[in-house]
Amino acid sequence: MNLLAKALIETRQYHLSLCIYYEMLTITWIIQEWKMETIIYDKIGLAYYYLNHIDKAKFFHEKSINGDIEPIHETQGTTKTVRDMVIENYDREF
Repeated sequence: MNLLAKALIETRQYHLSLCIYYEMLTITWIIQEWKMETIIYDKIGLAYYYLNHIDKAKFFHEKSINGDIEPIHETQGTTKTVRDMVIENYDREF
């Protein structure tokens, strides 16, 4: 999947690369691969940067740099997580 997303970035198909990266991110949550989660955040940030969505690019890049992974358990409360963002925006973003 990573090679596909990389090829999509190289061919400037940034929205499609985001779809792949979000799928990869979901897989990292399932298999609890935290190091890969932070790597994917950086790649998502890069795709948003190319799309000129600087705020989102910065958000994901900082998550990567800080090693800020999603909580293992479902969140309850008012704090919005990346999981929440993916669920809410998946269809609208792409």
